Amino acid sequence: MVHLTKTQGVIIKTMADYKKDKVLKILAADCHEKCYICECPLTSTDKEHIISHRNDKSLEVDWNNIFLACPHCNRIKGMKYDDILNPVDCDPEKHIALSFKVTPEIDEHVQVEPLTYDHATLLTKELLDIAYNYNDDSNYLRKMECRNIRNKLLKPDIKLFEQYIRDFKADPDLVRDTVCDEIARSSIFAAFKRKIVRDDPDLHNAFADALA
Repeated sequence: MVHLTKTQGVIIKTMADYKKDKVLKILAADCHEKCYICECPLTSTDKEHIISHRNDKSLEVDWNNIFLACPHCNRIKGMKYDDILNPVDCDPEKHIALSFKVTPEIDEHVQVEPLTYDHATLLTKELLDIAYNYNDDSNYLRKMECRNIRNKLLKPDIKLFEQYIRDFKADPDLVRDTVCDEIARSSIFAAFKRKIVRDDPDLHNAFADALA
């Protein structure tokens, strides 16, 4: 989850307006064409109300309340996680750190580390942990979706990024622009890549502008 900027001046009168190509294109661009929760590239999308509109119908058509999520994350979030961090109102990277870990005990595990301990951060941490790491056979579909995210999408992308970092350290001019593109917030799994760079003092210094 990374900081997003919503295009202003978009007026929605009914949920049907969200089906219009012009509106969908703006919403997709605002969310960088990826799920705003897990950062997977969107192949199938759900319009997701960050605060459920069950008790306030005005939230159903509130442009600032609508994001794009993958069906996996949308099903998990439901109405249970209304109070998560809003990626427009804050920078989630200042509240939660995401790392991809492979250990002898746990294969392909996402470490979700809270950096602050307010209610919204801890609720977001819980949501992300389920979105990436759910491993309960009581809901096999969710378990399979998590495994696919980690193994088929996240793992190869992070492995490729780590190769770009090795190439950069060998020859700083070789892939500098590629690394900058990869740590842009528009990149898939950007929160993971940006943490890799921030955690290395030399890389952090070299890409300080791109991390801003």
